[in-house]
Amino acid sequence: MKMKWMLLSVALTAPLTVATVQAKDWTQEPLVVVQKAAEQGDAGAQFRLGVMYSKGEGVPEDNKQAFHWYTKAAEQGDAKAQFILGSMFYFGRGVAQDYDQALAWYQKAAAQGYAGAQFILGAMYDQGEGVAQNYNQALAWYQKAAAQGDAGAQFSLGNMYYNGEGVAQNYSQAFAWYQKAAAQGDVGAQNNLGVMYNQGQGVTRDYSQAFAWSKRAAEQGYADAQHNLGVMYDQGQGVTRDYSQAFAWYKRAAEQGYAKAQHNLGVMYKYGQAVAQNNIQAYVWYSVAAANGELGAAKKRDEVAKLIIPAALGDAQRLATQYFEQYQPNSLSTAASARAEAKKSSEKGNFSDQQICIATVAATMGRDPSIIKIDSIQGDITYLSYFRSDDGKHWKYKCKLDGKRAMWAADTGRWRTGQYDSKITFYVNGNELSISEKHSDGSGDTKKYNIGQLGG
Repeated sequence: MKMKWMLLSVALTAPLTVATVQAKDWTQEPLVVVQKAAEQGDAGAQFRLGVMYSKGEGVPEDNKQAFHWYTKAAEQGDAKAQFILGSMFYFGRGVAQDYDQALAWYQKAAAQGYAGAQFILGAMYDQGEGVAQNYNQALAWYQKAAAQGDAGAQFSLGNMYYNGEGVAQNYSQAFAWYQKAAAQGDVGAQNNLGVMYNQGQGVTRDYSQAFAWSKRAAEQGYADAQHNLGVMYDQGQGVTRDYSQAFAWYKRAAEQGYAKAQHNLGVMYKYGQAVAQNNIQAYVWYSVAAANGELGAAKKRDEVAKLIIPAALGDAQRLATQYFEQYQPNSLSTAASARAEAKKSSEKGNFSDQQICIATVAATMGRDPSIIKIDSIQGDITYLSYFRSDDGKHWKYKCKLDGKRAMWAADTGRWRTGQYDSKITFYVNGNELSISEKHSDGSGDTKKYNIGQLGG
């Protein structure tokens, strides 16, 4: 089993882990004082002004102004400003997206010992985002950050040792790094400790410890751990068997879209474990699990469907449609899919998926939509690109829609749907399309396009 790894993307609010040129606390000073000091070259004031413009604190929110002042501070050697500047280049906030510039500024901050930048460099090399994938480089940067106590880097080192990526697979080393991260509250590491204790990987099997660590992660809302905790209650591992508790934890994970837990809810309804036997509920949860890719769930759904009278089966399909919308499976029965598609069509109005994707890339990257071209369409994914006029560089992306949310990624990169990634939604009003981008630090902006700008 390959351990799931949590990319903590680039958080613009990462903790300061190295001394910077900021000496005075500017957070309590009025704008006029901060502005004057920044204009006179005080790096701390310049950094504070960047924060104010980024978050709209006492000034209109303005990413371009934030970029300007962060640059001033970064050029004076402020490590945190360098780190944030790298993030702005990485995501194209206040400036055209530029992975090379992002890498350069992260490296400047990392060279000063800024653990957050070291961790992000490790993540970039680990996943090949903005740079060629290089596990040796990933390992080196993770180790630097982990040595400073960065929990994300410790967790990621654990993953590399667990999966044997860049190093020989070593469960004992993986376990040791997970322990360090878990002690700092890293929920992914806590979950993985539970798995390793359960499986006896790198440590003597101990169901009591597996239960304790899984419970800690589950109580923080971690779906994997919630499912695993359900299994332990279901099977009596490390705890007295309790179907009611198993059902409760499966349900929590299922409501987060965790397919195995959705399947297990179907089983419990089918056999009346902790709940009254209910073939309709079994059918519904098997349907959702199957749509989310759980092997064997579709067969069980079809088997239980034979036990439901035709009139009631219609009710089950309608309930499956409701769960489709609530828990966002990839697909469902033909009838449910048709109704879901009708709902999606009404949200998009007169705009096609491709037009919305063009607007998404235009808004996110700060580009004129007229230069963005559709390269191909594969299923529900639109591949598009543009040439940057100043240097002729070819930028390629992919995009897909989920309800009113637009998701994008570099053509070979991960989908930008992580905890710290910007969330992009769209809204249609007649022939006008609004693209709203909300960033991880609470800031955001909205850009509007008419259908004629998008080839309509």
